[in-house]
Amino acid sequence: MFQANYSSSSCRYTYQIQARCDSGALLRSHPSGTQHQNIKRPQGYNLPDWYSFGNISPSINNNGNVAFKVLGAWNQAIWYGTERTGRLVYVAPKGTMLSKVSLNNHECLVWEQLRSRQNGIWMYEAVNSEATHLTAGPIGSCACTSPTLNDSGAVGFRAKFADSYGFAAYSATPSTTISVLALMSNLDSSSIYSFLFLPAFNNKGQIAAKVRLGQPGDIGNERPDQIRIFDLDGDSTLVVSNQSHDTDSAYQSFDNSIGFNDNGQIAFTATLSSGQRGIFRMDSKRTEVIAIEGDGQISQIERFPPRLNNNGLTVFRAFDTEGLRAIWAGDGTRLRKVVTQGEIVPTDLGFLRLARPDNGPVFSGLPDVNDLGDIVFAASLSDLEDVRIGFGAGLFVARQTSIPVVPRDLDNLRYVPKQN
Repeated sequence: MFQANYSSSSCRYTYQIQARCDSGALLRSHPSGTQHQNIKRPQGYNLPDWYSFGNISPSINNNGNVAFKVLGAWNQAIWYGTERTGRLVYVAPKGTMLSKVSLNNHECLVWEQLRSRQNGIWMYEAVNSEATHLTAGPIGSCACTSPTLNDSGAVGFRAKFADSYGFAAYSATPSTTISVLALMSNLDSSSIYSFLFLPAFNNKGQIAAKVRLGQPGDIGNERPDQIRIFDLDGDSTLVVSNQSHDTDSAYQSFDNSIGFNDNGQIAFTATLSSGQRGIFRMDSKRTEVIAIEGDGQISQIERFPPRLNNNGLTVFRAFDTEGLRAIWAGDGTRLRKVVTQGEIVPTDLGFLRLARPDNGPVFSGLPDVNDLGDIVFAASLSDLEDVRIGFGAGLFVARQTSIPVVPRDLDNLRYVPKQN
């Protein structure tokens, strides 16, 4: 059905560490009788001691600033900035839970806060270094899932109403308003949607999302699915359907979350009739194949949604043909591997390897991409030669460069820890 028109190519990226947590450092006991047995635990970089990343999905804006959630012993917090300016800008009350952070190009951040005296959507503004509570959501709602901030200061999110959901958007100008764009059929008898999946939000104030069709309770995977774009007035446009709704569709099923940009392009993961999964980018005119399993360097696409910028560059996670996890970037013409499990990267401790002592997944959550093509990701770090020796996790920004690859001498790159 689909023939890939892209070419796989290698492109040199540079990696700049923004922060590093020390949690998980020396995760396994060091082999007895080795020089690592009495290593002093390294401190974190650009992050207070005893804070960790968890399964973070960082955000990056066009100014190169980064934001993400971190976990403390008692408090969750928000980190914002760069490798030179990064710091904790908000520390939540003890026991409070924070969501993934969304960052716009005007240096404002939003997140959802739960289990606190003021639940709902919060905003931090770098210009005045203040965090304020924006909204608790529409009347009757109890949560504001996956809030996304655009450059106009509006926030799109999925509101939770007991056992149901709705798509909503908050705006502070010209006056504070919350618009409900769609509701599930068990809340609105005129609705055709039995389930609403996590949305994406753009600078035009539109929400795009996968939706499931049916009466209240019809939420099984056999039900028809669509991807739609919702306007603030509640009107929606069908982008694509699966085969349960349209027998002529090329797509057997869609993964639950999507990417969306200001040009109306949608990036999504779908399973074809052949059973292959692929990453696709679609707009009102055409569909581009970004990657398909078994074609070129891709062996298996991981179940994390793709992200895309306003130039159509789509970033996602997948295994390569050697079974290694990697982060990829494709535009429909070229597919490039950004970074791979086992790669050597520069850190505040010197050069380390992207690996985990317990052989678990190296990368954390979703990568993100800005309009310059800079890609932010989080990954575990280990010793160059002995991956059983961990050094926590690092938050990196990958940038394309024309610098040629220079062979590395591992003996000169190796981090030599201090002894007790």
